[in-house]
Formats: sequence, structure tokens, C-alpha cells
Amino acid sequence: MRFTREFSTILLLLGAAALRPATAAPTPPVATEGVTIEREVSYLAPDRAEKLDLYLPATRPAGALSPGIVIIHGGGWSGGSKAGGREFEIGTTLAKAGYVCASVEYRRTERDRWPT
Repeated sequence: MRFTREFSTILLLLGAAALRPATAAPTPPVATEGVTIEREVSYLAPDRAEKLDLYLPATRPAGALSPGIVIIHGGGWSGGSKAGGREFEIGTTLAKAGYVCASVEYRRTERDRWPT
């Protein structure tokens, strides 16, 4: 598999984010210029409470196709938040570069982990 410079940078950003300790439910920052954020978007079955935050380039025309990235916060399936500062920085930085990012919330529990 051949990695592009952009993809390698994304992997580096996501890897660095995973090394930092997770924090509990921070207040999400306000969107920055050039980025539209859609918060608390449902992406699972109606009986599931987990949501995602979308980071979109503000100048993206409606219906336009864009490369997408899923941001999975650190926390070992038991802590952390999709709306943390590092997730916000990754999402806004990549959205300014033309990517659509989805920062996902996952089930945080000590039992019933993957693949549930």
C-alpha cells in the first residue's frame, strides 16, 4: 500500500492523539472560521445513545463529494470524549484542508466491549 504525504500526516495526528490521556466530557469549543460543525448527529440504531460530531469545510458546496476521516478518541473504550480539545483540533484542521471528519462517540463500559 502506498501512503500519500497527507494520509501519513493524518495517521501521525491520530496516533499522537491516542497517546495523550483522555479527559471526561469537556465542553466543545465553538467552530472556527472556515469550518462548519454539526454536533450530536445520530449514526447508529435508534436504541443507541452514541452520537458523532461532523466537521465540514464551510465552503463545501451542497452535495459535493469530499474525502472523509473518522476520528476515534482515546480512552480504551472506558473514557474520553468525541468533543475533546484534541478531537476539535484534528477535526477543524482537516476540515480547513477540505476533509469531512466524523468524531465518533463509542460505548464506554468495562464489560461488553468489542465486538459489541
